[in-house]
Amino acid sequence: MSERDQRSREIAAEIEAALDSFILYLDDDLLCVNKPSGIPMTPSWGYDVSLTEVLRSATDNSNLSPAHLLDRETSGAVVFGLTKRGLARMAYQFRQRMIEKNYLALVGGRWAKVAGVVAPMIKGQIDKEEGKISATGFSPIAQYLDERENAFTLLSVRLLTGRTHQIRAHLSHLRLPIVADWQYGSPFTHSRFLLHCYRLSFHPPASEEKITVTAPVANDFCTYTDGLLVDHEY
Repeated sequence: MSERDQRSREIAAEIEAALDSFILYLDDDLLCVNKPSGIPMTPSWGYDVSLTEVLRSATDNSNLSPAHLLDRETSGAVVFGLTKRGLARMAYQFRQRMIEKNYLALVGGRWAKVAGVVAPMIKGQIDKEEGKISATGFSPIAQYLDERENAFTLLSVRLLTGRTHQIRAHLSHLRLPIVADWQYGSPFTHSRFLLHCYRLSFHPPASEEKITVTAPVANDFCTYTDGLLVDHEY
C-alpha cells in the first residue's frame, strides 16, 4: 500500500467517525462538505477509497453523486447531489455559471498587480463547444519572505469559468506556481499543494435564495502560511 493510499484511508476513517464536523450544508437534495486534502473525489487508480464512496456509505445513500470535482490534493467546499433534482439543479447552475467559487492559493513569488483577470491561451483551457477562453480572477491578500528570503503570495482566487486544473495552469503560466504543485513547476515542497476552495455560493433546489457556505482552512494549510490567514480578511 502506498503512502498516499494509506493517507486517503486515514481521511476516510476520520470522515466516517465524525461526518457532522465536515458538513457545511445539508438539505433533502444537497450535501456540501469540507473536503480534506489527500482523498480523491471519485474512484481512482492506485486508491482504494474515494470521498464519494465514503459519503455514500456514511449517509446510506447510493444515489449520492458529486456536482463538481476538486483535485485530490485540493481541499475545501464541494457539493454532492443527494437526489436527481439536486444534482440536476446544481448541474444547471454550473453550466450557466451561476455558482460563485472562491479559492485561497499560496504561490511562490511576488504578485506584482493589485488585482487582475488571467485568460491565457493554454492547451486544454479552451472550451471546444463554446470556443471561449477560460478566465480566472486573482486578488493578493498578503506577501511575505521566508527565512531563506523566498517570496510567497497568498491569493484570493475567483473562477470565472471552470476547466480542469484551471487555477493551477493559470498560475503556472504566470510563473507563480502553487506551493508544492510539482506537476505545474513548483520548486517548494510540502505535504500537499496549497489550494483551498473556501467559499461557494449557489441556489438550493428548495429555496429561491442564494446561500453561501464557507469552508475553514485546515491546519496543514495554516502551518505554511504562518498566521497570514488570521491577520488578513479574505
